Amino acid sequence: MNKKYCDYGKDYSYFKVHFDDWKRPSYRLWWFLRTILEVVIPIKLPKGAKILSVGSGLGYAEHFLSRVFGHKVFMVDVSCYAMELNRKLFGKTNYKVAKVTKLPFKDNTFDLVMSYDLMEHLENENEASKALSEMNRVLKKNNGVRMFHKVTVTEDDGINQDPTHGIKWSLNRWQRWFENKGWYTIRSTSHYIPNIFGRKFGLTKVKGTFYLSRQK
Repeated sequence: MNKKYCDYGKDYSYFKVHFDDWKRPSYRLWWFLRTILEVVIPIKLPKGAKILSVGSGLGYAEHFLSRVFGHKVFMVDVSCYAMELNRKLFGKTNYKVAKVTKLPFKDNTFDLVMSYDLMEHLENENEASKALSEMNRVLKKNNGVRMFHKVTVTEDDGINQDPTHGIKWSLNRWQRWFENKGWYTIRSTSHYIPNIFGRKFGLTKVKGTFYLSRQK
């Protein structure tokens, strides 16, 4: 799979589908709850923290982290189309089109680097290693959780639903890979979030959530 710069354009249906989903109050509420349960509560960043989201897509969690919780959020994605849709939804945002292997920020800039469903889209392990090195470069050298990555893993039914998934690893393999790079998982790699769609309230299990720290 050979991705070119500024790929994932209008032919990538995922963006258009979820752009339309945002019109539904239940979908917006679902992302608000996800943001609280997956980022705000477990990571406990102080207000005004600087966050870099890589592979931001349309930037739903990033919107809430910025507008509701008062963090300084910067977004990067390889897709010009994703940035266009993000600005249609949320107006002017700190969004740049760039490769995750060459982030346009200075060293020691951010309190947290995060991503939703980015890592599995990288072409291979070599590209993933370069991306992780860049994320590490722009991070401040503080303790605690400094990276959060939600990764589609082989245990997830969605792993084969998107042909742009380049790395198909198990949850355990991702965890070992992060640890070999000096990043330790300090929270559970799976959890439940509310499923508010349909007539009955329920819970959905989310797999492949990596809360990473340099310390065990």
